[in-house]
Amino acid sequence: MQKYRLILSASESTKRYLITLPVPVTDLSSPFTLDRDRSVKDVEEQPRNTKKKSEQLEYEEEAYIKLKEQEKYPLVIEDAENRAFSGRLQDMPNDNYFIFINTGQNFQVVPLRRWYRFTQKISYETLSLEEAELKLSKKNREEDRWMMHKKKDGEKDLYDEIDYTEEFDDDDGEELLVSVKQRPKKLSDAGKEMKKLMQNYEKEEEEEEPVEEDIKESIKEHNKFKEEPKRVKIPDLGENNLKQIFIGKSLSIKELLKIVKERFRIDENAKNVIKNFIKENCVFKIDNKTNEKLLELKK
Repeated sequence: MQKYRLILSASESTKRYLITLPVPVTDLSSPFTLDRDRSVKDVEEQPRNTKKKSEQLEYEEEAYIKLKEQEKYPLVIEDAENRAFSGRLQDMPNDNYFIFINTGQNFQVVPLRRWYRFTQKISYETLSLEEAELKLSKKNREEDRWMMHKKKDGEKDLYDEIDYTEEFDDDDGEELLVSVKQRPKKLSDAGKEMKKLMQNYEKEEEEEEPVEEDIKESIKEHNKFKEEPKRVKIPDLGENNLKQIFIGKSLSIKELLKIVKERFRIDENAKNVIKNFIKENCVFKIDNKTNEKLLELKK
């Protein structure tokens, strides 16, 4: 077993202070300051309204009373990034503490006078009463957007139709324009959210510009249909088809409509099927990674 010598030099006879931090000192941003936090109230100085018939007095040495007065307020270390650490003196009245510094062959012994342990201060945002009420009200409004309210007696839950205008190319190259007029109805929260998602989807489709490869592919497909004209019957959309699409996954409105348009006929009946299916069989949820609104089957 290796042996070490303990060396206490004459220059180390003066006791030093020890400061322990929860993070390395090198992680602090210079410059940093050390001061007393005089904003902390002393518990012993607070007035006591309770009356006591007797009081127990304990004798305290004058040096200890002086030390208590000096350490009444905690030390605070604060760096350039406003990270603050609060430190208190560790109680060591009758004990002697030393630091052993490994110098390779020996241990240099450094006596301690005081030992302060620091913990990081957590800064809380201080709000006035009006600011707190405003923040709470805003939070409640955000939560209410995703909650279904109870229906009033005799009130019907009305959903707006999924109305949109789409252009489809038939096999003969003629353009078929399907336009459904919007009927004024009272929207529920879920209906408004559904309409908003649909409008955003339409806007994204209108703003999208095909890249060169997409244009070439479209021309190629168009020429292919001209050379070999075939008429394929497009199946009608049903509730079972939508259930098959949703099995094992969650979809956005945009993704759902894209799949439906690729596989089924889009007409008035198909839009009603989609609307009723979402109303009766789906719930909204938020993707934690992308914050995107998704639909999934009710459990």
